[in-house]
Amino acid sequence: MKTIREIIYLMFTDPLSQSPAVLQKAAIEWSTGYSFRVAGAFLATVSALIALSKPRNRS
Repeated sequence: MKTIREIIYLMFTDPLSQSPAVLQKAAIEWSTGYSFRVAGAFLATVSALIALSKPRNRS
């Protein structure tokens, strides 16, 4: 998986050596990896809030 910096570097330094499909695939891999991390953090936060609120509701 390429970082966004590597993608930008390839686009500006040597665009002819990298086909657009390769850059597009790298960008998609980076964005999906990022969105999965955001979704994972969001789910962890929600589940933590639910776990913390359950004892309060019982008492």
